[in-house]
Amino acid sequence: GTRMVPRSFQFEKYDLKSNPLLSNDPTSTPDVFYQRTLNSQSKVSISLISLLKERERAMASVLSIQAREIIDSRGIPTLEVDVSTENGTYRASVPSGTTQSTKEAIDLRDHDATRFHGLGVQKAVGLVHEKISVALEGALVEDQHEIDKILRDLDGTSNFSNLGGNTTLGVSMAIARAGAASKKVPLFQHIAHLAGKVILQLPIPVFTMINGGISSEELGRYSEYMIVPVGASSFHHALQMGCEVYHTLRNHLLKRYGRQGIAVGDDGAFCPPIHSSSECCDALVEAITQSGYSVDNVKIAIDMSAKTLERELLQRESLKPKCEEGK
Repeated sequence: GTRMVPRSFQFEKYDLKSNPLLSNDPTSTPDVFYQRTLNSQSKVSISLISLLKERERAMASVLSIQAREIIDSRGIPTLEVDVSTENGTYRASVPSGTTQSTKEAIDLRDHDATRFHGLGVQKAVGLVHEKISVALEGALVEDQHEIDKILRDLDGTSNFSNLGGNTTLGVSMAIARAGAASKKVPLFQHIAHLAGKVILQLPIPVFTMINGGISSEELGRYSEYMIVPVGASSFHHALQMGCEVYHTLRNHLLKRYGRQGIAVGDDGAFCPPIHSSSECCDALVEAITQSGYSVDNVKIAIDMSAKTLERELLQRESLKPKCEEGK
């Protein structure tokens, strides 16, 4: 599995000010240009061919919203949403993880034991058609903040327990794609504009190498062991480093643990019979160095199973001998 972290490469920047569709300078829009002709007195006459055509365009609005149940890469049902505007139809599908924190938005599931072990999303599909589509009909797709506010207000809870975080996320993502198309800019640029970002930088990819919680309670404290190629000179170089360390780690685990050592989880990370966190980190360090890198330019990161740690700490506190009052 590959993730992204906010830290960015300084060498790869995209200046939104240089994009004519987001510039405040009317002469920078792509449909505004000057035609220069040389007259008989060798003077330049400038004629304006198109006047702020992009600025005068009508923003697209929501005509309809359709949803359907699809199956993700793990064989689990999830939601796919189509938002139709005057410009076309824009689609988004909702990602879902294998674990969920108590602080995350609630996934709305059918809990029908006769279908997909209760994980179906037909209820979410119905809510999109019956409530959300009606509430958002006619909304301007470029106004992402207002549409997201409508979704929050329509749900009325802090964790989207009524409509479902998966339901609202699918609609919101499809709206974002429609908004980008309305502006005639790439999706990443539209999102950056909504966030007020002018300079864009590519993030550093994070590679999940080993899944935790396989053979022992100690290893289970951390759900994932990852590497971060902070010393890469470019995004492409970072991908190369991650792939090289991954395959070196595979060879190391195969040699040390046999075929059992290179079994992989849902995200492609290895699930070896390692019995301690230190042993896991040692394997990663060896893979990094054997790949020709150092721990200075390829860092090790962990995904904490914070709930497990909290439970362990509370258990330890409860086992401590209680001091007598006043001592």
